[in-house]
Amino acid sequence: MGATAKTCFSAAEIQRVDEPAGANLNRLPRLAAATACAQALTEHWVPRGLLDQFSEQPLTQRELAKKGVKNFELKMRTKAEEDPVVAAASIVARAEYVRQCTNSRGASAGNSRKGAARW
Repeated sequence: MGATAKTCFSAAEIQRVDEPAGANLNRLPRLAAATACAQALTEHWVPRGLLDQFSEQPLTQRELAKKGVKNFELKMRTKAEEDPVVAAASIVARAEYVRQCTNSRGASAGNSRKGAARW
């Protein structure tokens, strides 16, 4: 047993994602989840994983397939954070996001995209 934590996008990188106005930003969480998962699996392979469901479609699974991840079963469900491991991962991810926003506050103050947290 063990855990592997990966950061795949910084807060600044998320701000710079080139998406047209009005685009569905569900691409960001699925891409981030797939990237972090693929990176973590290279360090510590496990046969299955659990992710909070943010879409009815298997979008993250498709991103994993594009990244060449095989023999891995990703289950998604609403309220996945009821699982202590998913809850812990969410806390770590949020803490990293807040840390990055705090560290880059001076450099990007006032430049946040619509819907992004302002610090």
